[in-house]
Amino acid sequence: MADIIDIEERLKHEKKKKEEIERVKKVSLLKKFIECTQCMLKCAKCGVQMDLPEAVNRDISIPFRFCLNCQEEYEEYIKRLLGQGNPSYYWYNEKWMDIWRHWIEYQNAVQGYKESEEFKRLLRELQVDK
Repeated sequence: MADIIDIEERLKHEKKKKEEIERVKKVSLLKKFIECTQCMLKCAKCGVQMDLPEAVNRDISIPFRFCLNCQEEYEEYIKRLLGQGNPSYYWYNEKWMDIWRHWIEYQNAVQGYKESEEFKRLLRELQVDK
């Protein structure tokens, strides 16, 4: 009888194993999400790595962390929304405006997800501070 495996213990062990795999998966997904959306040293739009002075010394009235090139484009986008902007920049056309509009919508969706109850629950489950 010593060779008989306790089925309940085995089921508990299998359940714990599955829970740990699920936890590792959640942590991995959360880590990737946070790294991809919260990195303070990369441009929010193009992803280029920024130097610390460039990342820290930025215009705080702009709601995103941009490299200098993307910041200039963002400022031009805002000016064009207001009916201003430099008309000699002919390449900033409607399709370019669409790119910026959709990118900003995406950023707002990401922010909404981070503020959702489900995401907050995931953070609590994994005991990760914001």
